[in-house]
Amino acid sequence: MFDGVSLCPNLHSKEKCFRVQRYQEGAFHEEFHEHVPRSRMNIDEGTEAIRALVIRFTNMPGHAILRALLNRRGATPAASSVLSVHVSYPEPGVLRKACGGDMIAWIDEVVSEQYFRPPGTGHESTRRSTC
Repeated sequence: MFDGVSLCPNLHSKEKCFRVQRYQEGAFHEEFHEHVPRSRMNIDEGTEAIRALVIRFTNMPGHAILRALLNRRGATPAASSVLSVHVSYPEPGVLRKACGGDMIAWIDEVVSEQYFRPPGTGHESTRRSTC
């Protein structure tokens, strides 16, 4: 149910965590990691931000960006799914939206403070927000 992949130990309930990782030669390498106050960006803006981060860190050419934004009607030109957004739950109370391929960007956001790192789980000290 919870994938537990690449959890941010510094995530707080009042912020969003953005990360970009590159897969190269069998290993993931972090390219970008930043936290912003949750109140400063809505979910749609966060989704567009991770798409922009993939474009930025892959140096995508114009034609690839357009193909990634095409719908699936028709065959020419072929659509790409590299900027399609996938939803998962990396840990209780946290929603993750991610997109990309060998370069992947995602945003983690606490959606249920009640279930996010409750006392007794070893994460109590990271619950306080600094934003």
